[in-house]
Amino acid sequence: MNSISHKKDKFNKGWQYRLKIAIIIGILYGFLNLFGVGCPIKFLTGISCPGCGMTRAVMAALNLQFSKAFYYHPLFGLVPFMFALYLFEDKIKPIYTKYTWILIISLFLTIYVIRLFIIANNIVFINISSGFVLKFIRFIF
Repeated sequence: MNSISHKKDKFNKGWQYRLKIAIIIGILYGFLNLFGVGCPIKFLTGISCPGCGMTRAVMAALNLQFSKAFYYHPLFGLVPFMFALYLFEDKIKPIYTKYTWILIISLFLTIYVIRLFIIANNIVFINISSGFVLKFIRFIF
């Protein structure tokens, strides 16, 4: 097997494996929503995560309700890009992938802090008393 063929085979297995993982995560997330859990971080802790509102934002965008999508999560437009980056990272130089993920994570954390502490909204919040962990601890003791 020559080098080009080996790289192509490795790439095909890589993105197919990552697609399977993404599908499994999607199914798991679907079940969590079906049973009313939604975000597992918010369910367990009562604290919204940096991606809070993203599912609603993507659904609104798919319905062409972009202002609503922006309200739910301002970075909803990055979702297709992040998915493509995740699937095809084998085709991108590792240094570019690394810095792109650092930029994306930085954007998410910046938006999260702004939504949590500066802009009042009902999407991102801290309510530890509503978290399962604290409720469970109270139940035990």
